[in-house]
Amino acid sequence: MSALEIPDEVVRMNLSANGAAGRAWLGSLPGLVEEFTDRWSLTVGPAFTGGAVGFVAPAERRGGERLVLKVSFVDEETQHEPEALRHWHGDGAVRLVDAEPARGVLLLERLEPGTPLGDHPDRAEAIGIACALLRRLWRPVPDDHPFALVRDLASGLADELLGRFVRQDRPFDERLLRTAVDLCRDLAASSEAAVLANRDFHLWNVLAAQREAWLVIDPKPLVGERAFDTGHLVRTLLPQRFDLSSVDAIVGRLATTGRVPLGYLGDPERTAEVFDEHGWLHTGDLGRIDDDGYLFLLGRKKDLLVTATGKNVVPTVIEGAVTMRTDLLSMVVAIAEGRRYVTALLVPDEANLIAFARARGLTGSAAELTRHPDVIAEIERAIADANTVLAKSETIRKWVLLTAEWQPGSDELTSTMKIRRTAVDRKYATEIDRMYA
Repeated sequence: MSALEIPDEVVRMNLSANGAAGRAWLGSLPGLVEEFTDRWSLTVGPAFTGGAVGFVAPAERRGGERLVLKVSFVDEETQHEPEALRHWHGDGAVRLVDAEPARGVLLLERLEPGTPLGDHPDRAEAIGIACALLRRLWRPVPDDHPFALVRDLASGLADELLGRFVRQDRPFDERLLRTAVDLCRDLAASSEAAVLANRDFHLWNVLAAQREAWLVIDPKPLVGERAFDTGHLVRTLLPQRFDLSSVDAIVGRLATTGRVPLGYLGDPERTAEVFDEHGWLHTGDLGRIDDDGYLFLLGRKKDLLVTATGKNVVPTVIEGAVTMRTDLLSMVVAIAEGRRYVTALLVPDEANLIAFARARGLTGSAAELTRHPDVIAEIERAIADANTVLAKSETIRKWVLLTAEWQPGSDELTSTMKIRRTAVDRKYATEIDRMYA
């Protein structure tokens, strides 16, 4: 085997981050690659560039199977990557072919063409694709899982931040530090249902593939609430140096001016609908400002429902009030347009439904479980709880639990997981009409 060429960025990162241990690992790397090349009967090509943490190179097995050999320095972030990939089993993520976890060696399927989602020409569409993948990967884990917990990470940070702040000679307003510590403690105390999360999820860790359009690579797994692993995604979408206005621009804004299109080409009527006389672009989002001045986006104006009694209802408010109270539902669709009261179609989360059943010794398929009394009771509890925080005109009077989960790009959902409300109304007209009979 010829001398192994280790990318400069891998050398620099490991010397900087891991010190003497990193130097020792770099020294052992050629032997590791040679050992596993022989063990798995591989031909290994030159390493990919662009990454900095580990050695990653294309490989082929006898017979032409195209794979990737990945060797990483084993630490608390990388040690459980194989278990995470096994848990996902290739559904939304790269498939694990073989591994020696204790030594940081993984054999993976090769994703081709392998273009990162970060290079997608439409950033808004790319974010939608990423969010759809995240939702698929939010899965419950067994009680004996090996993963570290988000709440432990958050609690540790809360304890460490003040010391770091003092050692760095108090580099900013201490009130910001106190806010960060409080947020860490809130996260540590969260009682939200835990799933397998990924602290390193971003657009450049999603690659174009053939068996699926896009697949996630390089997870850094933790177990915690669903919102946790969106944080790194948001951070990578911000400029290198950012302030509150930069964050607001990413999270969402209702209207903007400046470098925006001048209107719809040859369509002055549509242009007048979105641009006012002062040149402001109105995006059609609905929002509210709380007592502290924070803006919350609620949904789209075009999705607003008007009941038979003339009440305006924001469906996403109702839907979110339910889904945040149970893991058994992947989606809720509020029905109210022209109706006397609000009803809902409930879409099961099949993976969580199976986990719920297993924990209680229940058997049956996901479709069969949607009719089990224990499942019905849990749904009834979530609906009743949600109704306590909704306005009277928003409360759900009746509902139907469907038997199958909806998939991206289906009759019910777009490829970016947006509800096709008109199509849903049409397809489930019988179920909807029964709720108003």
